[in-house]
Amino acid sequence: MRTSLSVLILVLAPTTASADVWQSLEGSCEEWQGHWEVEQGPDGVWVGSVEHLHVGGPCEPRNNTRLRAMFELLLLGIASSLLERF
Repeated sequence: MRTSLSVLILVLAPTTASADVWQSLEGSCEEWQGHWEVEQGPDGVWVGSVEHLHVGGPCEPRNNTRLRAMFELLLLGIASSLLERF
């Protein structure tokens, strides 16, 4: 699976400690749907879990594969500037 996101929708991203849910579509034809449960600490690091479901797309049929991972993420540069606008 690709490691880069083709679409990431942030639902309210304040700069203080908070919990959030993000949704994403990933892959060459957006065939993976991601559900991110994240929490941003006061140091700006996002931690949480992500679950991907293979929902299919124009280039691949749905196969319902599920993948789950834990992560820590520090957004820098343009991405963090975008977060501050929400």
